[in-house]
Amino acid sequence: MEEMTIDDYGWEARRRSWAEIPADIIGVVVARLPSVEDRARLRSVCQAWRAAARLHRPPPPLPLLMLSNLAFSGFCVDGAIAETRRIPLPVEEEEEEAAAAAAAGDLRCVGSCEGWLAVVRQKKARYLGDGACFLVNPFSREVVNLPPPFVSTHLVDVYTRSLPIINGSGVVDCTIHAAQYVMSFCKVILSSPPGSGSVYTVAAISVHRNGPKLALWRPGMTSWCICYGGCISKFSDVAFYQGKVYILSKLTTNLFAFEITEDDCGVMVSRVERCVTELPQVKDSYGQRWNMVEWHGKLLLVVRYIGGSEGWHNICKVSIFVMDVSANPFRFTEINSLDGDCIFISPCSSMSFPTCQYDGIEDDLVYFIDGYLYPAKNGPPFDKFVYNMRDCTLAPFAADILDDNFRAPDGRLMSPTCVMKGTTKDRESEMFSKGGRRYSSPVFRSAAMATGTGAVSGLPPPPSWSDLPLGIVGAVLRRLHSSADRAALRSVFRRSWRAATRRDYPPLALAAPLPLVLYPNFALSSVFSDGAAATGHRVPLLAALLDVAFPGQCIGCFEDWLVCTWLRLSIPLYPTVGADGGCVLVNPFSGEKVSLPSPTATHSCGAIKRSVPISNGNGEVVCTIHADEYAMAIYKAVLSAPPNAGSSSSSELDLGSSCIVAAVSQRKGEYKLAFCTPETPSWCICEGNCIKSHIDIEFYQGKLYMVDTRNGDLFAFELEAHERVFPVVSLAECCLIEKLPSAEDGVRQTYNLVQSLGKLLLLVRYFRESWDQFVGVRVFELSFNSNPWKWVEKKSLDGESIFISSSCNKSFAASQYEEIEDDHIYFLDSLCPKFNTKKSDSYSYCSQVYNMRDGRINPFLIGTGSMNSYLGLPMWFFPTK
Repeated sequence: MEEMTIDDYGWEARRRSWAEIPADIIGVVVARLPSVEDRARLRSVCQAWRAAARLHRPPPPLPLLMLSNLAFSGFCVDGAIAETRRIPLPVEEEEEEAAAAAAAGDLRCVGSCEGWLAVVRQKKARYLGDGACFLVNPFSREVVNLPPPFVSTHLVDVYTRSLPIINGSGVVDCTIHAAQYVMSFCKVILSSPPGSGSVYTVAAISVHRNGPKLALWRPGMTSWCICYGGCISKFSDVAFYQGKVYILSKLTTNLFAFEITEDDCGVMVSRVERCVTELPQVKDSYGQRWNMVEWHGKLLLVVRYIGGSEGWHNICKVSIFVMDVSANPFRFTEINSLDGDCIFISPCSSMSFPTCQYDGIEDDLVYFIDGYLYPAKNGPPFDKFVYNMRDCTLAPFAADILDDNFRAPDGRLMSPTCVMKGTTKDRESEMFSKGGRRYSSPVFRSAAMATGTGAVSGLPPPPSWSDLPLGIVGAVLRRLHSSADRAALRSVFRRSWRAATRRDYPPLALAAPLPLVLYPNFALSSVFSDGAAATGHRVPLLAALLDVAFPGQCIGCFEDWLVCTWLRLSIPLYPTVGADGGCVLVNPFSGEKVSLPSPTATHSCGAIKRSVPISNGNGEVVCTIHADEYAMAIYKAVLSAPPNAGSSSSSELDLGSSCIVAAVSQRKGEYKLAFCTPETPSWCICEGNCIKSHIDIEFYQGKLYMVDTRNGDLFAFELEAHERVFPVVSLAECCLIEKLPSAEDGVRQTYNLVQSLGKLLLLVRYFRESWDQFVGVRVFELSFNSNPWKWVEKKSLDGESIFISSSCNKSFAASQYEEIEDDHIYFLDSLCPKFNTKKSDSYSYCSQVYNMRDGRINPFLIGTGSMNSYLGLPMWFFPTK
C-alpha cells in the first residue's frame, strides 16, 4: 500500500473540513444554485455533499436548451449561456456509436417532459420514416422504449374506430395494430413524466409523405393508436390539458379537443370536438403563429402577429391569452403578467418556469426559438428572440450560438428543444464535470437586453462576505446556539441582518440562544459554546443606561430584560444604610430602559393599608401603598410579563397581561414582599408572619407562589388592581399540601420554585451536616388534582434542564442543543463554592451540576477574574434574541 505524504495528509484534512459542512447549509446553497451545472459541481465535491444535496428538494433548475446533436446548453443567471455539452445517452449501442449517430443527425430530440427526452432514430432513407423511438432520462439513465414508428406488417388483429367531429365536418379515423404504417415524428408530448406515480400518455405528431398523423401510446401497448383526419393535417401545435389532447390548426385557428379512453386494446380516442373560438385580430398583421403552454393549471395561447415577411424583426405584437375551456364558445382573456414566471417556446417543447424563485433573474419574459416543426432542407435559420411583457419590447436571444447547432450535417434544420429538468440525480456530476467557455447572451438581465448584444459595461465589484445571501446567513445562524457567536456573525452581516427585519424578508426563525452568565461586573459570558468557560464581555450599555455610579447588581431577569438595582449612596446614609437607591428594567440588546419605583422612599400623600388574612393558616399579610417611609434591599425580583406587554391607551392594570414586578427584600434581618408595575409611583409593601425568613418566589397561572427556602412551606397570593393601577394582594393562602418525606438525621435541605413545561416544580437540595456538603436533589411536581395538593416526584425533566441562581430560576429546552445535556440541574447561588482562596482579589465560580439520571454531582467552572469591588453573585440569563 502506498504511503501518504505530508501533502496528502494536508489535502485529506482540508477535504474532511469541507465535507463536515452541515447538511442544512448545503441544502440552502443548493437551493440558491439555479444552474444544473453548478448543482452538479457541488455534488461532485464529496460523498457527504452529494448525500446532503439528496436530502433537500430545491426549486427546479433553470431550463436547458437541447441542440441538434443532442448537446445541452444551460441558461445562466449572469446573462450568459454555458458552453454546449453532449450528454451520453443510455441507448443500446456503445456510447461512441450513439455520439456518432447524434453527430450525423440520425438521432433527433422531438420533445421533453420534466427531464425526460423523446428521441427518434431516423432511417438512412428518410422517406422510410423513423426507425425507433424511445424516452430517455439522461440524468437518471432510465430508458422507456416506445413502439417503432415504422411497421411493414402486423400480425395482430386491427382495431379501428371512426369518430365524427362534433361542431365541425369530417371524421377522425383511429387504428390500433395497423397492418403497416410509416411515421416521422416532429413533436412528442407527455401527459406526465414516467415514474411520476400516475398513468402517462404519449402523444406524437407525425409529418410524412402520406400526411400528418396523431399517434397515441400508453405503457403496456405494443403498437401505436394512429389517428387520421383533416383536423390533424392542418396541425400547428398540440398540448395535453386536463386529460385531453388539444390540437390547434395553423390555418383556421380552429382548436380541436380529443378525449381519450382506454379499453382492452389500449388507449383510444373516444370523442373529437371542434371548439368554438374567436381570437381578436390585430390591425396591419400579416399572419399569426400560435403555441399552447400550460401555466399554473391554466392553458395559455401565445400568439405572434407578423406584419410583412417572416422573421422576428417583423413581429408587430405578441399577445398571451388565458383560454377558458369551460365556456362555450371558449373565452380568451389577455394577460400582461406571468406572476413571477417566464415562458420558454421552442418547436418541440413549450413550458413555463418560476424564475421568481431565484434572485437576479427577470420575470415576465417569453423566450422564443421560432421555426417550423418540419422545415425544408437548407431553410432559413430559427429566430431566437425574447419578448418583455412589461414594456412590450423584443430583443435577440442567444445570438452567439451558431446556426450550425440547429442543423443536421446535410443542412436540414433540427428543431431545438427546451428541457426543464425534474428530480436531480447523482448522474449530474458526471455529465457536467468539466468547466467551459460561456457565450455572451442577453438572457436575463434587462440592461444587457436593451443593448441587443448582452455586453455589460464594466466589471461588477468583487463580492464581499456581507453580500452572502440571507438564506445562507440564516442557515449558519440557526446552527449558532451561543449568543456571543450570533453577535459575532451579526457584526459581519449588519446589512443582511437589517434586511431580515424588512417587510419583504420574513424574520429568521431561530431557537432561543444558550443560557448566558451575567457576572457581578455586568459582563456577559456564553459558557456553553464549547463546553468550557468563555471570556466574559462587559456590556457598557448597562452602565450607560443605569446612569449611576456603581456598586449595583442584577436581581432578576425575564426574557431579554434585566432587573437592576444600585445602592443608595446619598448623604446622610442613616437610616437607609444598606438599602437600594434605585431599580430599573434594562434590555441590554435593544437599549431600552424602564424605570421602577425607588426601593427607598418617603411619601406624604397618605398611606393606604390593607390586611388580608392567611387562608388555611395563621396570621395575616399587611399590604401598604404609599408607605410613609420604607427602605428595601432587594435580592430577587420576578416579572409576570415583559414591559409594555398588554399596554394600551388606558393606564388601567390588566392582571392577565400587564407587567407586574414582585420583589423580595432582606435588610437588617427583616423580610418584605413587594409589588409594583412600571406605571406605579411606589411599591406595595407586604409584611406578615409568613414572610419572616428567606423565601423564593415564582409567578404561575396568574398567581404568585412563595416557598420558605428553609422549611418548604408554600403560599399562594392572588392580586387585584387597587384604584385600577396598583397591584395589591387580595387573597393569601397557605397551600395544603401533603408533606414531603422527612430527610435523614443530620441532612439539611433548601427549596426553590421553577416553572417547567407549564408545570410548577419544587427542587429540594440536600446537604449533609454543613452547607458545604451537597449530596443530592429531588424534584417534585405540584399536583392540583387532590385535596390536599400533592408533591409528585419526577425522575426526568422530559428533555429540559433547570438552572438555579440566587436571582433567576429557569427551565431550558436542553434536548434541542448538542452543547447541553437534558435532565441536568445547574446551580449557581450562594451555596455553591465560589471563592479562590489563593488570591484575595480573584474569584472562581463553579456551578454545581446535578445529573438526575445517575445522581452524580460535578463542578462546572463558569469564570475567573478580579471581582472584589462588585456586589452580588453571578446569575443565569436567558435572552430570546
